[in-house]
Amino acid sequence: MAVIDIKNVTKKFGDNTVLNNITLELNDEISAILGPSGSGKSTMLRCINGLEPIQQGDILVDGVSVKTRSNLRRIRKTCGMVFQQFNLFPNLDVIQNVTLSPIKILGQKRASAEKHAHSLLEKVGLLEKARHYPAQLSGGQQQRVAIARALAMNPKILLLDEVTSALDPEMTADVLKILESLAGEGTTMIMVTHEISFARRVSKRILFIDQGSIAADMPTDAFFSVDDQRIQKFLQHVG
Repeated sequence: MAVIDIKNVTKKFGDNTVLNNITLELNDEISAILGPSGSGKSTMLRCINGLEPIQQGDILVDGVSVKTRSNLRRIRKTCGMVFQQFNLFPNLDVIQNVTLSPIKILGQKRASAEKHAHSLLEKVGLLEKARHYPAQLSGGQQQRVAIARALAMNPKILLLDEVTSALDPEMTADVLKILESLAGEGTTMIMVTHEISFARRVSKRILFIDQGSIAADMPTDAFFSVDDQRIQKFLQHVG
């Protein structure tokens, strides 16, 4: 069974069709979702995590439908999500941001949650910032905290939505280094990104979305060598 099974999904905002009858299976691998701005990439991730309702079709996450609202808590345990904007709680310090969901949703004891959080902060190179507040951190540091927060829920899948889009080049390099390390550890990731060289380096599969439809779905090596005018034009534009 696919980890994520997208069945004939259509998503609209008013009269605007953002996802058009998409059918797709995603497995335990690293998949990169590429495509021009406004093509529906981020919307697809938000639909997978139940953050956006769908008008037609269904999405099964580990066999559980996102269309049943009572399933969303379980789905969000399965799918950790890291957003373009960091979405940290400004009134909580780093350790509180990372431990809040494990304590409140998973029912972990505070001591256990904090021990795990310390190990994750060490993984992302921010252990010394555990008692700092988001406003005291750079953008790259805040994004690394957001990654640690997602991992604290022990998700089966990590959804990454343009996680470097708000960062300068140096901060981007720091965050991509963390993600590449996670990829090397076998973490399942589905990432929307414009970091083409990073996607080429770490992903096993490329999904190319154009105007709300899957225009290409192929192994990474094949994607970057395919003789397709639309894909080549896109790669030239973002390269």
